[in-house]
Amino acid sequence: MMKAVALTVAILASGTILASAQDRVIIDVPGVKVTPPRVDIERRDRPVEKRVIETDGRGRGGCETKSVTRSEPGETKTVTKERCD
Repeated sequence: MMKAVALTVAILASGTILASAQDRVIIDVPGVKVTPPRVDIERRDRPVEKRVIETDGRGRGGCETKSVTRSEPGETKTVTKERCD
């Protein structure tokens, strides 16, 4: 009789474990897709620099003129320096 009770308990326990495994339903829900915002980068052209050095040819006692012209889109700037010894 003890064997019969133990066998009945084992059968009932295994039946409930198997039944609970069959009751599970897996639902696959697609995730939300997030697209990153678009970022536009404006590239600027580098300014163009032109350097000119002029001497009057007198050697040590002469004058030296340096001119730097910087050109950017829409703007041109020239700086001139003169040095005389």
